[in-house]
Amino acid sequence: QIFKTLNALSIISMKQRFISYIPDMIRDQDHPEMVEIVIEKLEEDSELTLPLMDCLGALQLEPNQLKRSIQVVKELITSIELPNLPVMVKFLLQCEDEEDVN
Repeated sequence: QIFKTLNALSIISMKQRFISYIPDMIRDQDHPEMVEIVIEKLEEDSELTLPLMDCLGALQLEPNQLKRSIQVVKELITSIELPNLPVMVKFLLQCEDEEDVN
């Protein structure tokens, strides 16, 4: 439902703002499903990389999702625009810490 609303928005800035509210709009038990959707969107829409990465970092990732997220970010990092690089590197560094804990 949330991403149907997102897809209905036509202005990028509205999409970006909407994505930033997703972690606050969903219940904890919905995080795994939302993580999958965010990863899929991340692979599809480079204009939304920054808010999607912020959203992904705010969601609770299961161990398999964490590994998949890291893989996707590593694949995308070579082809992203420079302004998106810091948020992707930050995500990878945070994930590395989490993997060490696990």
